[in-house]
Amino acid sequence: MDLKDALKFITDLKEQADEPKVLEIDGKTYIDRNLTRYYKNDYPAALETYTLTSMVDYIKDLSDEIAAGRLVVHIESEKEVTLTTELNSEGKRCKLMQTSPKVPRPEINRWMDQESFIIMLQACFMDSDDRSVLLKVAGNVESKTVKSYGDDGVTQQATIKSGIASLTDVIVPGRVKLTPYRTFLEIDQPSSEYVFRIRDGETPEFKLIEADGGAWKICALTELSSYFCEELKEEIKKGEVIVIA
Repeated sequence: MDLKDALKFITDLKEQADEPKVLEIDGKTYIDRNLTRYYKNDYPAALETYTLTSMVDYIKDLSDEIAAGRLVVHIESEKEVTLTTELNSEGKRCKLMQTSPKVPRPEINRWMDQESFIIMLQACFMDSDDRSVLLKVAGNVESKTVKSYGDDGVTQQATIKSGIASLTDVIVPGRVKLTPYRTFLEIDQPSSEYVFRIRDGETPEFKLIEADGGAWKICALTELSSYFCEELKEEIKKGEVIVIA
């Protein structure tokens, strides 16, 4: 065998090794490698919006998509809802729309200076009695006056300005109930309990630590599901839409 024949023999062996092998075992067909189908994606790009009403209005105005099968409203999280078709013959869904709210993001679990903390409370949290207390404490606390109070390490004591020239010792609330903007504004914002701490230094610093174990997310998902079930009750009744949370 000359060199040319040897090279051809090696090439033929490689081609045979590259060719997928199909086996029949106990009436079932197997292949010795993973194959990926090449196809053109004819699905349009999903619309991106920021409100629940935009998705509801879109669903109510649809005709061709509904005729092709039911639509699926999938509440993926407290900040994301997608609208898709049902599975097609190839086991794929077409994503028609995705909506996520534009809400402020409160700074949780980190120390903040006085000015930043006050701004965050006013911009990221709904008005409430506990928020008013925190604003009063944070806005008037004196530097180098924060001290531990009690043996449990939960509550603190601080000196705040109570008038033009007077100072008053107050007990700083250890746990507060606040309602931040964290999900779509069309539903009620869930409240959470927070641990509130002050750290003294050249200037006082403040921190909020979420203390509800993430239970607010379950409340938000429930509210979102109720919203769609109410707004799309006719479409759901007709079997045109299903809601999954």
